[in-house]
Amino acid sequence: MIIPFLANMLDTLKLQLNDKDIEIFQPSWFFPHAHSLRNVRGFAKSVNNPTRTDFLQNKYMPRLTYLTRGGKRYLTIEFSAPKLIYGENLSEVEDTQFEELIDILQSKVRSMGVNVTSVALKKAPVLALHPSKNIKLKDGYTSSYIISELSKVNIDKRLDLAKYRFVNGKGSSLQFHTKQHSFVIYDKVADLNAPKSKAIDKDKINFQRDLFSEIKETKKYFEVIRFEIRICARSKLKVILEKLGYVGPLEFQDLFKKELCQKILYYYWTKYFLTANLFLFDIESSPQKQLANIKTVYPDMKLKQIAYLLGVRQLCLDSGGIMGLRGLISTNEWQATKKSMTVLNEAVKGTYSFVEHINQELLDFNKFTYKIN
Repeated sequence: MIIPFLANMLDTLKLQLNDKDIEIFQPSWFFPHAHSLRNVRGFAKSVNNPTRTDFLQNKYMPRLTYLTRGGKRYLTIEFSAPKLIYGENLSEVEDTQFEELIDILQSKVRSMGVNVTSVALKKAPVLALHPSKNIKLKDGYTSSYIISELSKVNIDKRLDLAKYRFVNGKGSSLQFHTKQHSFVIYDKVADLNAPKSKAIDKDKINFQRDLFSEIKETKKYFEVIRFEIRICARSKLKVILEKLGYVGPLEFQDLFKKELCQKILYYYWTKYFLTANLFLFDIESSPQKQLANIKTVYPDMKLKQIAYLLGVRQLCLDSGGIMGLRGLISTNEWQATKKSMTVLNEAVKGTYSFVEHINQELLDFNKFTYKIN
């Protein structure tokens, strides 16, 4: 069996269509129960989600929500692009599959009782966007080890940090999040077999567990780490894209692009892991060689100050990471510590190979094929 790892890009999307662009021809399917429709002060909501039968038959279906708000009616469609095409999201999609995706989505939505044209789908505003990349690890590194190291970084206090282990402690994840967006990193292969209550990807069908079994039977040390940006608010999406130089429409056909997804992922990667935290991944462990590296950047720096810097580095490398240290010192001490980290970053000569590998994979964004048997 060949599992393709293709060079795009998008996983979950949420589209919005105006009432005039759709025809609900099976209202009994869309409103299966009277209580599914709630009407409070002009707001009404009804859902048509995948059924238990769909799950048992390994049939992936989108999630439909029909909303009435402010006298206007909308249909939102939430789906995973690779799951629509492949039935799983270990494989990825690419730009050239857009028309195929539109055809499948249109057909699936029709089977759920709603007619919508392909043109309307292409032009539908995007409410949520989840660019992602699956990276096959090398050099003996595991997802759990890398996640443990990445969790030591310093992050903005406006973000919540969540570390989580699942599947009997054999899988792990890391998430920086607010209500509007999150950066999620997790062990993708382990997550394939995780029960819904513990999985990071909660919208799975049985086929993904079958895929996990096949991987484990045929390639014992196959490891994939997944990087996923979940932008859940249209306003946040607009801000992020503007930072990256994109000022076009936020329509499906314009955002289903490798280049945009690559820029978003690399922006988050550099912001949270490379810009201010690079010294955490310095491959040089010898204190004397670190002293020499600092001296090459700051030749006039006194030994006492360098010793302080090396002490700060060691404290940050502890299991609690920078955030753990930050919680143990005063505000004034933290401000001084932040300045010392700038010097440590400037003295880095090389990083662990997993950092270089992830960085290159996100820069290249190439498709590749992995042969399981």
